[in-house]
Amino acid sequence: YNGKYTLTLNMRSDASSKFGPGNKRGYFPSAAVNWNVTEESFMENLDVLNNLKLRASYGKTGSANVVDFSYLKYFGIGFRGEGVYQGESAIVPSSVFPNRDVKWETTKEMNLGIDFALFHNRLRGSVDYYNKQTVGALIPTPIFQEGGAADYTDNRADISNKGMEFDLFGEIIKTEDFSWTASFNLSFNRNKVEDIKGNSLPWWIAENYIEGEPVGIIKGYEVVKII
Repeated sequence: YNGKYTLTLNMRSDASSKFGPGNKRGYFPSAAVNWNVTEESFMENLDVLNNLKLRASYGKTGSANVVDFSYLKYFGIGFRGEGVYQGESAIVPSSVFPNRDVKWETTKEMNLGIDFALFHNRLRGSVDYYNKQTVGALIPTPIFQEGGAADYTDNRADISNKGMEFDLFGEIIKTEDFSWTASFNLSFNRNKVEDIKGNSLPWWIAENYIEGEPVGIIKGYEVVKII
């Protein structure tokens, strides 16, 4: 509106056969607004500041990163014998244990940002802050071996990512015959396992998902030898 205010609205709906009845469809809305401050009348006499834009957005996305039909128990053809295709044929269950409650992994993210330009656009940059919350992350889950399956996936953990990004660009020298530009960027992210809902994890990834610690943390051990 009037070159000053922008509003963007989106609504996405996805359905996946990987999930069971009642969980197939996910809804992922988003909204973003920005305010071009330099277009306001009170900014007319500020020649040093050529651009100032404030941004804010919030949205939700989904992930279906699981095996196909993970909510069903299905079967395949197997053979009994020493070699392939030797011996008696049989119908055998797959290695996936079904989970009818498995559903979309959802991520909600908020972003706040500033874009600016100074000195006739010779110095430009942006600053962004984001807060991303993943609810019901799809990760492998222990399953009893007596069930005859090796793989089981569940919405097992809640994970957060928070951070900031800085970007700066400058035209240090600008003449008809020579120009010199420089850019600088800096970013940092803080990742943390917020909750595993009191559940256990497979031994090969249990140490990568510790509540209050980043995902993939390397845990060391101290060996004490008593003589």
